[in-house]
Amino acid sequence: MTAWTAEEDVILVQQVEIWGAKDQWRRISEALPGRTNKACRKRWLHSLSPDIKKSLWTQEEDHLLLQMHAQFPGCVV
Repeated sequence: MTAWTAEEDVILVQQVEIWGAKDQWRRISEALPGRTNKACRKRWLHSLSPDIKKSLWTQEEDHLLLQMHAQFPGCVV
């Protein structure tokens, strides 16, 4: 699988603006030859969506993570 290009990212953002980010991934992928609907959805949800929190974790989030790790030491998600 090849890395996403800046041009593909622009096209993906444009397509999401047209079709929305729900249940239209097949149509969106048609504008991106070589990319599947699943790949487009993943790229949007994990990299390009403006809803993604890209800041550092808060002290509260760090504390909660440590609590959960202590409570469930062998758990892998």
